[in-house]
Amino acid sequence: MRHSIALALYSAVAGVGVSAAPAAKATDKPVSFAQFLSSTGKTSFESFSAAGVRDSGAFKQMTDHIQNMYSGVKDPSKVTSFKIDDTYGDCIPVQEQPSVHLLGLGAGAAKLATPPSGAAISTSTSAPKGLSAATKVDIPSILSLGVKDVYGNSISCPPGTVPVQRLTPESLARYGNLTDFFYKPRAEADGGTGDKEIKTLGKRAGAHSYARAIDTVLNFGGNAWMNLWSPSGYFSISQHWYVVNVPHQTVEGGWAVNHQKWDGRARLFIYWTADDYQHTGCWNLDCAGFVQTSNKWYLGGPFDRYSVYAGGQVGFELQWKLYKGNWWLFLKANNGYESVGYYPAKIYGNGPITKHADYAKWGGETAPDSTYGQMGSGHFPAEGFGKAAYQNNIFTIPRDESGGYGVQAALSSLHITKPSCYTIAATPRSGSSWGSYFYFGGPGGKTCA
Repeated sequence: MRHSIALALYSAVAGVGVSAAPAAKATDKPVSFAQFLSSTGKTSFESFSAAGVRDSGAFKQMTDHIQNMYSGVKDPSKVTSFKIDDTYGDCIPVQEQPSVHLLGLGAGAAKLATPPSGAAISTSTSAPKGLSAATKVDIPSILSLGVKDVYGNSISCPPGTVPVQRLTPESLARYGNLTDFFYKPRAEADGGTGDKEIKTLGKRAGAHSYARAIDTVLNFGGNAWMNLWSPSGYFSISQHWYVVNVPHQTVEGGWAVNHQKWDGRARLFIYWTADDYQHTGCWNLDCAGFVQTSNKWYLGGPFDRYSVYAGGQVGFELQWKLYKGNWWLFLKANNGYESVGYYPAKIYGNGPITKHADYAKWGGETAPDSTYGQMGSGHFPAEGFGKAAYQNNIFTIPRDESGGYGVQAALSSLHITKPSCYTIAATPRSGSSWGSYFYFGGPGGKTCA
């Protein structure tokens, strides 16, 4: 049964206390993609000077970036759009999306890369004692629900297009400058388990905190099923990273609560850097980087439900797979793994991470505002299933190949920076369908040590 986003999405069953979205007022009209592009070039710094933008030069950089990103769209009037809360998603033709256009990947004889024939799979077979496969549910993509936005537009994209979260002067003006908008900090300077923080997203909050497992092993990507929550706090992530250290290059993905960028709900995200977060890298499709090939997943989009404490548990499987120099993203819901797109070797300067990664990390990350927010479910690992957040079916990929099998992670090193607020409890190679897994997280607080 088809139903409105105003009635169906973000209800109290999500466990985050979000009420139904209001219907559009009679005088409200959607802002089409063509209208948005036309108005962006006329926007003045004075309209946003109170929003936190550093100066008129920084604001011009922002609006120039927006216009440059969409400069490959041949006919803006043919772009369909949908709106979730205050954010638009635009369905842009695959060959006209920012990364393809700005990186020259679709020009002339150039073609988009061909994905591997399939994702790697785990060798795990049976459920752990006391738990069955029915105790957790794969969350579908928000684009697959058959729902409409407050204007009656389908929240989906037609074949041949990909959903791109709209970059607007309003969304960028929350940051001091364009660099802050792109930025995601690095925790350590030496690739080890230190806690040397350089700076944070935009607001320059305190040092980021971690509870994560690290395997130092040559790999071609990896996998985890990620229990989905929507914790309170300024910034909270559950993700996995694939990394080389010299130069520091990463491939990252998972779910994130980021109040400066979005709102209080966890959202699907990816991130990359080619040079230790200094001059390259961005979230999702916010710069020329990731090439999306699927119209079925919405990077930066929320989910229609979240795990509930002592109640229903939901999540999704995310896999990064290095294949012929490109890092392919796979997401898995009820219909198996789907290739979503890839980070091309070109954005890394054909550097070392296009050959392999040196280590893999899985776990949680937070950043404080006035206090350290929740990580995971907001509860410590000792509370166990249904109460603490977890990742399972964790493995690395040992070869550059289509399909293949993963190697269950050893989870050999645990990195816990503030154990009074967050921790992690790992069970490597359990011999069950959970494979290698861990519980992680904690409540945070004003003082963490």
